[in-house]
Amino acid sequence: MRQTHNAYHYAVGVSRRGCDLLMYFLSIVMTGSMHAVQINHLHHHRTNLGEDDVEGFTAKLKWWQAMLVGPYFPLKLHWFALKTGKPNQLKWVYAELIGNVIWYGVVAYLTFALNQWWLGLFLVTMWAGQSGTGFFAVWTVHHGCDEAHHIARTQRGWLKNAISYQMFHHIEHHLFPAVPTCHWAKLGKRLDEAAPELKDMMVY
Repeated sequence: MRQTHNAYHYAVGVSRRGCDLLMYFLSIVMTGSMHAVQINHLHHHRTNLGEDDVEGFTAKLKWWQAMLVGPYFPLKLHWFALKTGKPNQLKWVYAELIGNVIWYGVVAYLTFALNQWWLGLFLVTMWAGQSGTGFFAVWTVHHGCDEAHHIARTQRGWLKNAISYQMFHHIEHHLFPAVPTCHWAKLGKRLDEAAPELKDMMVY
C-alpha cells in the first residue's frame, strides 16, 4: 500500500512509466485497478472533503458506517474512475481489470482443481483489505477535519508510526503530496515547528 500510494503521485523514485507498471503489477496482487484508485486519489487532493470528493465521502460518516460501506467503497471508486478518467488513464484501468479477470480464473483453477486453497484465501484477504480502505485509509485520517485548515490528521510516537508503517502522517501528505512516504516523519518534525496546531488532530 505504501508503494502504491507513492506511485499514485509518481514519487517512488523511478520513472513515470515505472510507476505505471508498478501500479499495474500491484493491481493484480491487491485486486482491482490501482489506476482507478489513483484517479480518485488525485481528485481527492484537488477537492479534499468537498461535495464531489468521492474518495473522501466515508470521512463524513460515523465510524461504524464507514466500516459497513466497506465492500461498496472500492466499487464506487472504480465507477467514478470509469466515468471521469482520461483516455490514457482508462487504458491502464481496463488493462488492470482484464488482468484481474485472468488472475481470478487462474486462482479459481488452482484453488479448486489443484487444491491450492492458500491462493483462494489470499484473494479473499486482498478483497477484505480493499473493503477496509474506506475506514482505515480515509475515515481514520479525515474524520472531524475541515476543508480549510485542519484538512487531515497526523500521528506522532515511534511505536504508533511503526505499527502503521508511517502511513498516518496525513496532513503532511496533503500539504506536500510529492514527498514520498519515507520522508513523512521528517516532514512532520518540520511542520511541528512551523504550524504546531496542526498536530492537535491525531489519528490515535
